[in-house]
Amino acid sequence: MFAATSVGVFRSRDGGLTWRPPASAGLPPLAEGLALSPDFPRDRTVYACAVDGLYRSTDAGDSWQPILVGSRMLSVACLDAGVVLAGTEDDGVLRSADGGRTWASASGGLLDLGAICLAARGELAFAGTQGGLHRSRNSGQAWRAVGPQTPIQCVAISANGGLVLVGTEGDGLFRSTDDGTTWQAVDADDCQTVSALAIAADRVVVATSLSIAVSHDAGVTWRITPSPGVVFAVAISREGLLAGLHQGGLVRSVDDGATWSPPHVDLNARLICAATFAQGGTLYVADIDAGLRVSHDAGRSWRPISAGIEPPSAMAIGADHVLFASNAGGVYVSQPGAETWNLLVPSSVFDGAEITALAPTSEGRLFVAARGEGEATVWRSTASAFERYLAVPSSDRPQLSTAPDGTVFAAVGSRIFNLADSSEVPFSRGIITSLAVQDHAIFLGTAGGVCLSQDGAQTFVDWSEGLPAGCRVVALGALDDGVYAITFGGQVWRRKPPTAPSNGLVSASDFGYSAAPATPRRDSIPGSELA
Repeated sequence: MFAATSVGVFRSRDGGLTWRPPASAGLPPLAEGLALSPDFPRDRTVYACAVDGLYRSTDAGDSWQPILVGSRMLSVACLDAGVVLAGTEDDGVLRSADGGRTWASASGGLLDLGAICLAARGELAFAGTQGGLHRSRNSGQAWRAVGPQTPIQCVAISANGGLVLVGTEGDGLFRSTDDGTTWQAVDADDCQTVSALAIAADRVVVATSLSIAVSHDAGVTWRITPSPGVVFAVAISREGLLAGLHQGGLVRSVDDGATWSPPHVDLNARLICAATFAQGGTLYVADIDAGLRVSHDAGRSWRPISAGIEPPSAMAIGADHVLFASNAGGVYVSQPGAETWNLLVPSSVFDGAEITALAPTSEGRLFVAARGEGEATVWRSTASAFERYLAVPSSDRPQLSTAPDGTVFAAVGSRIFNLADSSEVPFSRGIITSLAVQDHAIFLGTAGGVCLSQDGAQTFVDWSEGLPAGCRVVALGALDDGVYAITFGGQVWRRKPPTAPSNGLVSASDFGYSAAPATPRRDSIPGSELA
C-alpha cells in the first residue's frame, strides 16, 4: 500500500498499520496521485503524480525517476499491455503505450482539458473533468462523454464486473453496473459533494464532507457514519478502512467507520519550511499548509499562531525569548507569543538572496545566512548595518547555530565553519541540512538522520537512534533538556544530550537515550492519495 503526500510517497507492507518514509529525500515532491501497474507483483512498478510531472518507480517505491516533466499531473491510471494514462492540469490526457518511455496526446473527445481523475481496467478507462465524465473503450486513444455531465471529483472502477462509481462536486454520487453505459443517482447521504471513493470486490467506501458511507453489496445499501474530518482519500485494506485527512493525518477504522484511530506508526507529511526550539519543550514550526504553530509540550500538541507574515524560511530564538523569522520580505522580529511581527531588515540588504538560517547571539548580534545564485553567504549585524562575513561558492542552503559561549558555527554543503576563528573542517557523510551546537557536542542533520561529534568536528558518529531509517532532518535544537530534531515530514524526535567523554573518544555507551522519541504529530497529512 502506498500514500502520496506533500513530502513524497510513503509505503506500508502491513495494510496501513505502519509506514516507511519516502525514498530519495522525499521524491516525488508534492505527490498528489498514485497508480500501481496491473502486474505489480512481478514488475514492482508504481506511478506518482507530482506538482512538476509524473514519476515512476520500478522497485516498489525504493527509488523514483521523472518520466514526464514540466507541468502538474492530477491523475494517473494503468491499463493492460503497458499502457499508462496521465491526467494533466491543462493539457488533457497524455498516453504511453510502453510503460512511460514515450508519450502522446490522447484527448480526443474530451470536453475539458483538466483531467482531474482517471480510473481503468483492462482496455476500459474513465476520465473525470470539470465538464463531466468520459469513457474510453480502446485504452484511452479516444473518449466519449457518458454519465453525469457535471464537475467530477473522483471515479472508481471494480477490478472485475461492471461496477463504476463517480463522485461529483455538487450533484452527489452516481453508480453504474454495466461499465458506464447506464447510470443511477445514489442517495448515500444528504451531502452533494463526494471527495473520495474506493472499491474492493463488493465493498465500497464513499467519503463526503459530512460522512463516510460503506456498502457491502456493491452500493445497493449503505451504512452512514460521521466523517473523521475533511477526507481527501480513502482506501480499503485487509486491516479495515484508511482515510487521508486535510491537515489531520492518516486515520484507520476496523468497524466500517464507526470509530477512527491513527495507525501504529503514522505518516508524517508536513512540508516543514522552518523551525526553532526554546528551553522547556517549546517548539515553533512553520509549514507550507498550516502556517506558524507553537508547541509547549515538546511536540505532543500544537496551536496555531496568527503571525500575519508569510510562512518563514528560517526562524531563531534570541535572548528573552525574542523570536526572529525570515521570508522573501526580509527578517522580522516578534516578542514572546509571536502574535505580531515587525520588519527588522528588508531582504534588499542581503542582495535579495533567499534567507536560509538565523543565529542571534547573547551580545545582541544577529547572523543571517542566505543563498544566492551559486553562492552561500553569512551576514553579521554591526552597530548600524549588516556586513558580509562569509561567502562560499555553493548552491546548497547554508545553516547556522550559536553555541552557549556565543560562538557561531555555519555549515555549507559538506563543510563546517567556526566563524569565531574562521576555521573550516570537512564533513564526509553527505550534505548538511541542519546544525546545532551544545558545549562539547556538534550535531548535524543530514538526508539520512543525525550525526554527532564530540571532538571539534574532527570525527562524527551516527546518532539517529529512534528516527525512521533514511529520514531527512530539517531542524535541530540542542537544549538542556534534550536534543530535538524535526524531520522533513514533521515528526518531532527528542533524545537526552550525550555526556562529555573523559578521554575525548566517542562510543555508543556514552550516549543516554530517553525512553522514546516525543510523540509524533498526528495532524500530518495536508492531503493524500492512497493506493
